[in-house]
Amino acid sequence: MPDDREPTRVDYLRLIPSPAELDAIDERQRREATLERQAEERYHRNRRLIESNACVTEEDHRRIVRATLSPTQPLSQVRPWSTTGQAFLVLLGPTGRGKTVSAGWWHANHGGIAVTARELCIAHAQEHAEARKLRALVASERLVTIDELGHERDADEAESGIFETVNMRLKRGFKTLLLGNIARVPKKATADAPATAPRTDFATRYGERTWKRIRAQGHIYVVTGPCLREAIEERR
Repeated sequence: MPDDREPTRVDYLRLIPSPAELDAIDERQRREATLERQAEERYHRNRRLIESNACVTEEDHRRIVRATLSPTQPLSQVRPWSTTGQAFLVLLGPTGRGKTVSAGWWHANHGGIAVTARELCIAHAQEHAEARKLRALVASERLVTIDELGHERDADEAESGIFETVNMRLKRGFKTLLLGNIARVPKKATADAPATAPRTDFATRYGERTWKRIRAQGHIYVVTGPCLREAIEERR
């Protein structure tokens, strides 16, 4: 039988979003895209930081990944240097000033690996498979941090190993960040540094030829100020 009911009328104009609704949709999509991009960036920072083997605390690891690090002297040096053509940056100063954390930031954002001066110099003094593997890794990585300068087991190993690494990486045009507790001490006697005090500065420990290569193609910065670790503990 024929259907005598009137067809349902659809007001298609009401289905079209208003300008305000369209703006809200665009804003929501922008926020979602931003959150997705930030999540992807955090993922890659976390992966690169883990692969770098940089020795940072769990708390600093989270801050690096989340991009919530507080400003420090080392970071103020590493950030601009990371985008320059300079081959070397040396950060010298007492422990607890954020040098290693700044290296973690560098690797999380740009890649590369971190090694200690002790393990690197031992590898240069030996010829077993693991030593050769580490030397090859440091030789091939575009970005490398050498941490804990001054903690090598032997002074001769230290001078030879660091020179060979600096010289090789300079020739290849790779960037190297060097961190240590060594600071320059005046050669002449002063009230603060008597003549009998040992001269434990970078040039003395690693040789003038290493020092000159770094000075010619890089920057040396002595970190000062209070210990950040102690400041954090006091706030707790």
